[in-house]
Amino acid sequence: MPSKSEWAAFGASFNITIDDYLNNKFNLSKQYWTSTQYDKYCAYVMHFGTEYLYNEDVVDSFYVRLATTF
Repeated sequence: MPSKSEWAAFGASFNITIDDYLNNKFNLSKQYWTSTQYDKYCAYVMHFGTEYLYNEDVVDSFYVRLATTF
């Protein structure tokens, strides 16, 4: 699962915008968990509908997207 920094780099390298998300250009869901913990109760979430990374309580349900480097 990508970290907060990896999600930010992914969005920046593909220049993903809110319009790309709304037009389903990259087939992305609205929100994804990152592997980066904020504290013992929260982790960071990538939100493509607003282009923000923010922290959320880990009891909430968001998508997970796996990633790897070659």
